[in-house]
Order: sequence, then C-alpha cells, then structure tokens
Amino acid sequence: MAHGIPDWGLVAPRRVTYGLDDLGEHAVRVGAVPSWDRRGVVVFSDSFVNGLNAWRVTTGGAGAYLTLRARYALSPPYCAWLRTGDAPGAYASMTHALGYVFRGRVGLECNLTVEIGAEFITLGIFEDAAQGRRMFYVRLTPATGLLEYGSDAAGWTAFGNVDAVWGNVWEWRNAKLVVDFETGSFVKFVWQGTVIDMDGIMGLTAAPTLSRYWMTMIRHSCEGDVPKTVMADDVIVTIDEP
Repeated sequence: MAHGIPDWGLVAPRRVTYGLDDLGEHAVRVGAVPSWDRRGVVVFSDSFVNGLNAWRVTTGGAGAYLTLRARYALSPPYCAWLRTGDAPGAYASMTHALGYVFRGRVGLECNLTVEIGAEFITLGIFEDAAQGRRMFYVRLTPATGLLEYGSDAAGWTAFGNVDAVWGNVWEWRNAKLVVDFETGSFVKFVWQGTVIDMDGIMGLTAAPTLSRYWMTMIRHSCEGDVPKTVMADDVIVTIDEP
C-alpha cells in the first residue's frame, strides 16, 4: 500500500505520512463512517466502487433489474439500485458468498433508501454446513415500518415495528441483522441505532444441499405491478458479534 501521497494544499504540494488509500483500509477496519452499530470483526465491506463483481445478482418478473447508479449514492461513486418489475411478485436480489464455515454470531449491515411505494426489503443470512441448512430472513415494509421474520414460502411473522420510511431518496437509513449460527437463532435487528431484540426466535432449517459456505442477501420485492426502487450502499459483513 502506497505511503507518502502528496497533499496538494493551497500553495504547494506537501509530503504526508499516510495517504487516502491507507485511510480507506482504516475505515474498513473500524467500520464505515455511515454505520451505527460498528461492532464485530469486519470480514467483507463494499461500497460498490469496484462494481457488482462481489455479488450474485438475480431478478424475477418482467422489467426487474439490479444495477449501479451514481445518483443518490451515500458513498460515491455508486450505490446499488434494486428495481422491481411491472408484475406481482417481481424482485431484485443480490447475494455475497463467504466460502468458509464460521460457528458463532454474524452480522449483515447496510444503508438503505427507498422510492415512495417500495413494498418489501429483505435482509438475509444463511448457511450450508454439517449441522444443516439454516436461513435467517427479516422483511421490512417501508410504508408501515412493520418487521417480520420467515420467508415467502414459509410465511411471515411480525416481531416489531420501526419508523415508517416515506421515500425521500436523499434520506439514508442504517440497518443491521445479527444471527447466531451456533444456536440457529436470530439475535437482533438494528434500525437507525435502535436495537429490536430477537432473542429466542429461531431461523428456518433444512437438510444441507451444497458444500459448506454461508451467504448474505439484500432483496427488494413487491406484490403490486408498479416498478419501484430500493437503493443500498456501504454493505458490511461481520463475525464475532458481541
């Protein structure tokens, strides 16, 4: 990593000990500036400066897509745009896989902003391991602030509420999901620094299907037929959550 990058001041270049590249690494280690929770050990961080190469992108329904845009990005140059299509059930989803097994608490943190009318935002963490497949999904309804856990297939159960999100795309909000792979249960959901306790709520389980790995997911879905957008930025994945 380069050191001594010139600091072009008002009158002349000056030599500095550490440049912006060094500060970027430091920011990843201590937690991104927009994040609120800032706990756990960072194992992955993405502000999409290098595109969507770290993500598997999937869409369903006519017109649904997921892309990068510079407009409204919280951490320039880009944020991810998850756009639903013009058919009920349309969705845009992005997943990032970590190819090693970790037994303990893990967290998925990101910043979100929504277009008026966006219907459902889902944060997910799931694993395939010798103990079986474990799936943890939390769904937020922006218009009402309703929080639910479950899945589209198994159904959704309400467990709390946060402030409704009215759809000012310049207003970013921080969200974090923490789960425990060891116990197979949710730990908490954090919204704008407010902790919603999920102690005792179990994740979904199934027989293992693939080699050992775990993944994180951000998903935007709808039940209507009017395309809407959810934007995501500053994604952080952590382990050893307290």
